[in-house]
Amino acid sequence: MNETTRRIMQQMNSTKIVEGPTGPKGDKGDKGVDGTGVLVYSTLADLQAAFPSGNTAPVWVTAENSWYYWNGGSTPPDTTAPTVSANPSAGTYASTQSVTLSANETATIYYTLDGSTPTASSNVYSTALSISSTSTLKYFAKDTAGNASTVQTQAYTITAADTTAPTVTASPAAGTFTTVQSVTLSANETATIYYTTDGSTPTTSSTPYSAPIAVNATTTLKYFGKDSAGNSGTVQTATYTINLSDTTAPNPVTALTAGTPTSNSVPLSWTISSSGDVSVQEAAYSTNGTNFTVASAVINAASNTYTVVGLTANTAYTFRIVAIDAANNRSTSTTTTATTAALTGLTSVTSGMVHSYDLRGGSGYTGTVSDASGAMPLTLTNFKSDGSEGFVTAGLKHAGATDTATGAGYANNTTVANLGMSVGSSFTVVMKASLNAANYSTNFFATSKDNQGIHIDGVQANTVGRFQISIANVGATNIHPKLLVRDSSSATTTIVRDDSTTAASTVTPGGSPVVFEVTYDSTTKTVSLFLNGTLNKSVVLTNHMKFDGINLCSGQKVDHALLIYNRVLSGSELTQVSTDLLAIN
Repeated sequence: MNETTRRIMQQMNSTKIVEGPTGPKGDKGDKGVDGTGVLVYSTLADLQAAFPSGNTAPVWVTAENSWYYWNGGSTPPDTTAPTVSANPSAGTYASTQSVTLSANETATIYYTLDGSTPTASSNVYSTALSISSTSTLKYFAKDTAGNASTVQTQAYTITAADTTAPTVTASPAAGTFTTVQSVTLSANETATIYYTTDGSTPTTSSTPYSAPIAVNATTTLKYFGKDSAGNSGTVQTATYTINLSDTTAPNPVTALTAGTPTSNSVPLSWTISSSGDVSVQEAAYSTNGTNFTVASAVINAASNTYTVVGLTANTAYTFRIVAIDAANNRSTSTTTTATTAALTGLTSVTSGMVHSYDLRGGSGYTGTVSDASGAMPLTLTNFKSDGSEGFVTAGLKHAGATDTATGAGYANNTTVANLGMSVGSSFTVVMKASLNAANYSTNFFATSKDNQGIHIDGVQANTVGRFQISIANVGATNIHPKLLVRDSSSATTTIVRDDSTTAASTVTPGGSPVVFEVTYDSTTKTVSLFLNGTLNKSVVLTNHMKFDGINLCSGQKVDHALLIYNRVLSGSELTQVSTDLLAIN
């Protein structure tokens, strides 16, 4: 008899346990008798069942390989863990499920619904669990004898049924028209649209919509949509009244005159058409008098003035105005000519300390470029405007990565005082630039006395406040403006125009120039990034932005630069500056 069995039998009764030296011979079948007439039982439980009140003669228990007798008493201790079941079991359901947990004996059931492993400190099951969203149920039970079952897992996926019908819209909306209409039907979700054009109520046997519907006569269009879940929208009706009888063009406008041009705009005025059926007027412009670009096709019929903008400086233009009626009949055009003004500087914005630079010197250009007033020159040594070589700074020149602030290629005026401002000043930086088609770098403009832009170096305190205008590759090839600001000795704030990996590029290698604009308001320590006059993002900094030198970096095509100190340009001014610079060829 092993020691564990002996203890169990002692717990079962207080009578001495008798163990024979050897087991009986012969057949030891369950509750059988061996060849010598000895009773044989397979387990202790069988012995208890046979003699509820106890036995007086030893019997052989096969499972224990020992002799036993007992005088009746307590049952053996419970060593079997309970079994727990869940109803319904794991699966995918289209509605909230009420899950019940049950054990095969008296037991406490513990559970979790967040996928974590339950313990005796977890929730105690007491009533059905309502599972309304996808959940992982884990549970186990512990009986009164302390036996704990293994943790079981049931995963329930709840998919709410689609019960919302699609909404279908027609474009253009119903109305009266003097031209043939092409009507487009669209749904707010994936759906099949059915329609009729004879005024009858459409069904799923009607024509399914696949292409714009040509309406060349008065028509009653009825339609509805049915989605993949079988939800059908209500039938909608749109009546299109078509009147094609008007074929007479209105009279033209008269006395078209050009006002005083700016470098990129020309104001126009005229006497409106004498016809009473004009619905809109159209303004257009041309540089050759033949090929016209429409500036606006929706000028109010009662208006007699319009300013054409976005023009190129010092360029001769022909302008025309056409009156258009509701039947889209066009009058003959009335024309006039004007030449835009030449730029005296790079921008018509002059308020504040404005320093503007034209950096289109050409490949290998050496010389001095000053702003419009001749102040704050930039020294250019072998500067290539194609972006293949050259680092240029305000009052400083850096010819290579190995040069130091006092090395070859630098002028003597190396302090921020040369820039006409100090730390804590507001400012605006504007650049017109573009990317080379290939082999372009990431930097356009940086504030430092070396060509490294902002970085963590041995003297971190000297880099706080530096900033760098550059580009960011978002995803694989999508390129957007980026601003880096060293806001502490160990941290850099990054602003990217669009950090979505699927956002289309706003700066294209080999493409048209764009205007980068950065403003810094020292009162609020707010820095903002713009592209072509449109705000991207604004960020409030901890420390002031500052200049300790200026680099125009290689690897880019930097055509023009504006440095406006002690002032933040307004939104309208930034738009004007962008327009001015983009107008320069």
